[in-house]
Amino acid sequence: MHTSDRLWQVDLSAAAEAGEAGRFDAICRQIDWSSRSPEDFIRAIKLALLAGAFMTARRLSEKGVERFPDHQLIRRYAELEAPAKVIRSNLPAEPEMGLNMDWLKRNRTRHRSKWVAVKNGILAGEADSLEALVELVGPIKGVRGLLVTYIQ
Repeated sequence: MHTSDRLWQVDLSAAAEAGEAGRFDAICRQIDWSSRSPEDFIRAIKLALLAGAFMTARRLSEKGVERFPDHQLIRRYAELEAPAKVIRSNLPAEPEMGLNMDWLKRNRTRHRSKWVAVKNGILAGEADSLEALVELVGPIKGVRGLLVTYIQ
């Protein structure tokens, strides 16, 4: 179907500008990408993103990297379009935070316009400023089970 360079570019552009992701994808699947230049891949990837054809953009960037592994921009698109990676999913839940949220729901009206530190569902400190709260309760960064917040 897409024998002329001009024809495939016109068809892809029209589908992208119309936001027709399905049509865009169908046209891309008919194109022989083995003979296309890096610039053709880059243009098609940009148009796929414009069309909302995100999976097509991913597929094009993967094909582009296969054909042009040293092309910086195509590699960058492939990195951006790649599926998200879960770095770590085995972090333990902090049940203490549920206790802290329950405390906030029950006690927020009594502590309006104050900074509070709640640890394991128990008020650890209250102050007018964050600095004063830190002076009162000590370090707050990285303390497991500690919730520090301003109550409006």
